[in-house]
Amino acid sequence: TEEVVDIHKKLIEDIRKDVFGVGIELNEDGERLVKILQERQGRSLDRLSKDLYSKDTHFVLELIQNADDNTYSTDVVKSSNGPSVMFKIDDNGITLFNNELGFKEVEIKAICDVGRSTKGKHKYGYIGQKGIGFKSVFRITDRPEIHSNGYHFCFDVKSGPMGYIMPHWVETEDEDSMR
Repeated sequence: TEEVVDIHKKLIEDIRKDVFGVGIELNEDGERLVKILQERQGRSLDRLSKDLYSKDTHFVLELIQNADDNTYSTDVVKSSNGPSVMFKIDDNGITLFNNELGFKEVEIKAICDVGRSTKGKHKYGYIGQKGIGFKSVFRITDRPEIHSNGYHFCFDVKSGPMGYIMPHWVETEDEDSMR
């Protein structure tokens, strides 16, 4: 329903305002300081996302690790197919499908940050990078999108220095038909 979309969209807007200062009025000194800090963090995130991994394909391992750490319904776990992840590659790019329960607010906040993973230690060890693994997708795209559990947002490195972690709401066809 439209209410549910508004709740999900509001969380993205709240993160943009409360974490990144979008829409907050500052005096000239405050704006200058925020710009300096954002540019410094943006350079760090750019370097991290591009230099941390030696291969462009490392993102595949990270996304599989995320799928392994996800929460699944009892029905999925008990089914003969079990938890699954599927990569679809076509002219539009790479799309990952996973039959997990979907993102919750805490996971949205974590992915819009660095080193704030919600994942506990996996009993068989890690292939992930403890809260920074998702950033490996920036080796292959400047604008990854996430569509999960009613959340539709992207990160866009061309939007400014915080593009690696500042979410942007993505309008979907379903939303357009609700309005």
